[in-house]
Amino acid sequence: MSDQLKNLLSDIVFENELSSSSLHNILKACNELQNFKHKDTSSINQIISNLNTNINVQQNHQLLNTVIQQCTEDLLVNHAITWMSLCIKSNDNFSASIGALDYTNLNLLVSKTSHSNDVKKQFIASVLPKFMLKLNSVPSNPLVCREKLKCLESVLRYYNGPCFSHYKTAEKFLLNCVEQHHSSCSSSAALTTHIGLCYTLLSQLGGGGHQTSLYKDNWASALVKLVACTHKVLDQMFEDVPEIQTVPVPISIRTLDVTIPFLSYYPNTENTSKLHASTHLLRAFKVLSTFMRTHLGAPFPAPKTINVEAVLSVVARVLSITPLTLSNLDVTSGHAILLSLLPEVHAHAHAILNTLVLIAGRNLIPHSLYICKLTVHTLKWTNSSEADRHALERPYRELRCAAYKTLHSWLTLAGYASNIELVAEELIDYLLADIVYEKQGVTLTTVMKKTRKRHKTKVGLESVDNKSMQQRALPISGGTKHYQPGDSLCAQAHRILADVLGCAGSLLKPDLIQNIQTTLAGLLLPLSTGCRDVYPYSTCAASRLALYSTLESCLLYSNPRTPDLAHYASVFYRAGLTDGDVEIRKQC
Repeated sequence: MSDQLKNLLSDIVFENELSSSSLHNILKACNELQNFKHKDTSSINQIISNLNTNINVQQNHQLLNTVIQQCTEDLLVNHAITWMSLCIKSNDNFSASIGALDYTNLNLLVSKTSHSNDVKKQFIASVLPKFMLKLNSVPSNPLVCREKLKCLESVLRYYNGPCFSHYKTAEKFLLNCVEQHHSSCSSSAALTTHIGLCYTLLSQLGGGGHQTSLYKDNWASALVKLVACTHKVLDQMFEDVPEIQTVPVPISIRTLDVTIPFLSYYPNTENTSKLHASTHLLRAFKVLSTFMRTHLGAPFPAPKTINVEAVLSVVARVLSITPLTLSNLDVTSGHAILLSLLPEVHAHAHAILNTLVLIAGRNLIPHSLYICKLTVHTLKWTNSSEADRHALERPYRELRCAAYKTLHSWLTLAGYASNIELVAEELIDYLLADIVYEKQGVTLTTVMKKTRKRHKTKVGLESVDNKSMQQRALPISGGTKHYQPGDSLCAQAHRILADVLGCAGSLLKPDLIQNIQTTLAGLLLPLSTGCRDVYPYSTCAASRLALYSTLESCLLYSNPRTPDLAHYASVFYRAGLTDGDVEIRKQC
């Protein structure tokens, strides 16, 4: 495209008053074509003058956002402080979209000029105090609050030294954000993650000391406080439930006198109903678990010293409470409410364990068997009965997926040192339960009168006088199309089975390997003949791909004392070469 057409396109923005959607489309095209990359000084001055007026405010701020992403480094450095001041001076009475755009622009300016010493000096002197004053109020709109948190995250990261004097202001703002937005289900998860990232950056404010020793001490202290706060929440959540502590809580944490600032906005649970109190405690646990995960996983400028026993004490304490534990107690409304919350609480505990595995890695090998037992324990009590194996929607599907995700991370990182062979026999039974979906026959009752005349057949379930009842089982033909809630569970079960074979295939019993081979062959044989009634493999390409991947692992890592499956596998893979999915053809 010629330069004249590019200039004409950018001039349209200056000379016309456009609607929000039209402006968005034009500026998107300007971003792709880099229209403002070589604009002269007069155009930049026009943008600055427009920002000082209250006419076409949204258009002017969107235009500034486009210019920031395209202008040269010299131009950005020369105008950065001016533009930052304009973003901070923005009127709070503007719409939420304009407020969010202001913080987005400020975030871009802070991150793009972090290398310039001149800009950093001016920012510390004039812009930083004004920005910290903005933290005295929390935006009511979740979108604006999220962008403000992102901006605070950039400021804490690039100006950690000067921000040390504003530590209390930043911490109070984070607590107020949790307080104001904790009840918003649609936005609480994303906002809590951003708050957790900012909370982690608080431990990096000020000087790092000799070899960043102060940063490491602050980080470890913050983790211990989070663990202690979480145990205080669990004390209230499990107050009348007998617990078996498989991993004892360290004495240093039990004796730590900490308050729970994140929960200061929750009402006193003794003066509320059991339902409301349990809901408040669940939200508190979700907030703290998110903080713990972001604190463990966020980048850090020094090696982390993780108190593994402290984190495992939280995970083990949560996972030790199961429906079987509650069924042995007196039936109360509190126990019934806790039973309904257990799947979500357990899922967050597995998320903490998964993050710990990803961060600590092979340092957790001394706890390898315990990690395997924790995941198998969850799969055990969430395993559906034989009568429910044909169901499309498996019970506890999301919790089982969380357990599979944790186990996959551990097997991938630990490999042969995972000790998975010690629990493989029990684990594989649960895996096969999620791989094979049994469709039971439906029994229909036919009612026929005793007469010499021609029989008339009706379908019904009611009993009729002077009628003989005959029952016949009708097989279900055809699969449920476009219904894939269990597909992710099926694919993850295949992934874990492939991991188990890769880590301990040669150590498994021959009968166990033969059972796996028979199950895989029973699924692949009808697929290779064109059968369309094998749920969910007939309708879901991801499940079929996982099935072929498991077959490959079974061929490569099986026990040498088991029968060879290579001849049958060649038939299955040859049939897979004609599959409609390109990834499956590539695998075969």
